[in-house]
Amino acid sequence: MENCQIKKCKIQGKKYNARRIFVCVCDQQCIKM
Repeated sequence: MENCQIKKCKIQGKKYNARRIFVCVCDQQCIKM
């Protein structure tokens, strides 16, 4: 769960588009970032 929001949400959300952030729904903070 922690790896998902730091690896997927942070890297995908910053490198890709905000739409990719939804791919990682392990934590609510992930969708907010």
